[in-house]
Amino acid sequence: MARPKRTKRRRRFTDEEKQTAVRYLREQRANEGRSWRSVSEELGISETILRRWCEQYPESTKPEFHAVEIVSPRRSKPVVIAPRGVRVEGLSVEEIAVLLQTLSV
Repeated sequence: MARPKRTKRRRRFTDEEKQTAVRYLREQRANEGRSWRSVSEELGISETILRRWCEQYPESTKPEFHAVEIVSPRRSKPVVIAPRGVRVEGLSVEEIAVLLQTLSV
């Protein structure tokens, strides 16, 4: 008599669990430069499923604002210090306003 095959039970994930995993993946890739594979292994799910969830929950299309610092040195024109230490010098106040508007689109 043949033994019945053992089938692996599929784990079911809630929408909240999926969204949390996708958010975590995106943070890890953006901030730490981690690969899809390393994050999926850490979470205990396949890379294919994680990619499918990312398609299911696309990134927000809302503009994301990051803090910038505008300092006025002894010179006449201010200096903009953006995230990650990017410095923009030599712009007028009007040019800075245009730059910030362009970056927020």
